[in-house]
Amino acid sequence: IESKSNSWVLTDHGQAMASLPLHPRLAHLLLCGVNIGYSKKAALLASLLSDRDPFSQDNPDISHRLDILSGDSSCPRQHQGWLHRTQQQAQQFVQQIHKLDSKTNSLTFLVKADQLVGYLLANAYPDRIARIRHSGGYQLANGRSASFFERFSGPPHLAKSRWLAVAEVSSITGGNGDTIRSATTLDEALFDSALNHLVSTEAIAQWDKKTNRFVAENQTRISLLVLQKTTLDKVPAEAKRNALCLHIQKQGLALLPWTKELEQWCARISLVASVETDQSWPDVSDTNLLASIETWLAPYLDNVNLLQDFKKLNLKDILNALLPYPQQQQLDTLAP
Repeated sequence: IESKSNSWVLTDHGQAMASLPLHPRLAHLLLCGVNIGYSKKAALLASLLSDRDPFSQDNPDISHRLDILSGDSSCPRQHQGWLHRTQQQAQQFVQQIHKLDSKTNSLTFLVKADQLVGYLLANAYPDRIARIRHSGGYQLANGRSASFFERFSGPPHLAKSRWLAVAEVSSITGGNGDTIRSATTLDEALFDSALNHLVSTEAIAQWDKKTNRFVAENQTRISLLVLQKTTLDKVPAEAKRNALCLHIQKQGLALLPWTKELEQWCARISLVASVETDQSWPDVSDTNLLASIETWLAPYLDNVNLLQDFKKLNLKDILNALLPYPQQQQLDTLAP
């Protein structure tokens, strides 16, 4: 596994992960903790996440569990068995870590103590990095929405945090979103340093459903979460055409300025094609027109930027171009 950043390369990370008796996500978390000098805290977190969480129904703040495991908070009597089992497992993880090749401890950046848990969870579950939504709840990097359960009893700042690193979610079949069972705050400053390997920049050309217009921009993102947008001044014609064609294929041919005359024109061609032995007549069915839209319509889409621009297309001339001139004359004769 190699970081996109030039700051570090950990070539034997995969071998080290394979040597640990853990799910790959948690093995990666554990090694990330080792690489920044927090092996004991990472071992407690990995041990916590490898077993059933007895607090997930009451308090989604995962730091609460870590405080109990670290001895900074008391553990309820009914969970003493969980406490000893989890601590013992963490000790075993630490022992296994010490047997690894020292080359794994090669990262050069530092993570502050108050950023640690968020950093480790983000590495283990990058698809569950979450940002707060204006409409309420959170948007996960995997595209799903999530929120805390109604009887949330954790610290108030957790539910108001702009960014979260989510460890556990649950969902109900047919539900609108996931429920956050355990999470911690995530410092977005890490996206410019320790977590910059999760950030990518991509040129996007697409139809924006919200604004009903074509947009072209550079997007800096973590999976499906967009961190920053920059408008592109120049867009390759092919990229724009492909984006607009895809939008028409999703929305249907009704976006185009059809008239009864053009609909009848297509019906006349279909009639002639069905009875003539000459196979050169084009297929102008809705299904084929949609499937072949890149061929017959794409070259005419360069000036389309807004929804109303589709209605400005000279669809009659565009469709007529499908017929060579001799066939145009034949059509008037065979199916006037």
